Amino acid sequence: MEYRLAYCGYGEVNWCEALGTVLANDEVVNGVSERGGHPVVKKKLRQWYLRITEYADRLLQGLETIDFSDAMKEMQTNWIGKSYGAEIDFPLTPASPRGGEGPGFRHGAAPLSFGGSNLLDIENAKKMRKEPTEAERILWEELRNRKIEFKFRRQHPVAGFIADFACLEVWLLVEIDGGYHTTPEQKEYDNARNEYLKELGFTTIRFTNEEVINDLQNVLLKIKETADELKAQKQNQGTNADGSSPLGEAGVRVYTTRPDTIFGVDFMVLAPEHELVQKITTQE
Repeated sequence: MEYRLAYCGYGEVNWCEALGTVLANDEVVNGVSERGGHPVVKKKLRQWYLRITEYADRLLQGLETIDFSDAMKEMQTNWIGKSYGAEIDFPLTPASPRGGEGPGFRHGAAPLSFGGSNLLDIENAKKMRKEPTEAERILWEELRNRKIEFKFRRQHPVAGFIADFACLEVWLLVEIDGGYHTTPEQKEYDNARNEYLKELGFTTIRFTNEEVINDLQNVLLKIKETADELKAQKQNQGTNADGSSPLGEAGVRVYTTRPDTIFGVDFMVLAPEHELVQKITTQE
């Protein structure tokens, strides 16, 4: 019985009382039969089943030896329904890459802003990107397109502030200070801001305009060294380089017949009975 091709069982079907027959899904439109417009209900009936999924490979191979038209073979292939695709693991991003509570990622008008940012922050960031200082322009040309391995974003909203440059992979912020940052009041404000962001899990390094313009290579070297150190810390703490948890801790595995398009979706719905979803729910 474990190898039977045909067997009897109970299953839910589209039953039309007026026609006295079972209808295929494509014969039902908005709850009524396509022909006649009669009501159709779901009903459990005893019926014969063919285990085509268990014999998909043999059935598909057999089609090659049958003198059917190409159209008929295509129809039978679709009916057999064997799917080809890929399983993709998606690790889940924790609240903070260094443990504890912290800001999470969100989508907004600007890509991947952090919690606490608002529309005014985003609009100000857009304006500042269009009007960079000379030092900001010079440094951006060296940071963009992963020229030092890490991806940076310029004038990026972070927790209610706008960072000159932000590397979300390792939670590194780079600030370029103009002359007004040398005043006691501004220094006090900058220090308080750095401490606040540090509590949230960010590391901030600061340079003056003159350092960027006159000593660019050493500035880049320090940024790269700091990013490498943060990356190593994350790996030692059991997180991935991008700050996310390994699949073994919390993650989901998705099967798709279109792996080339899955990364373009806005959202995915996960079935609650899935074992990985149950594991994640338990951990939360």
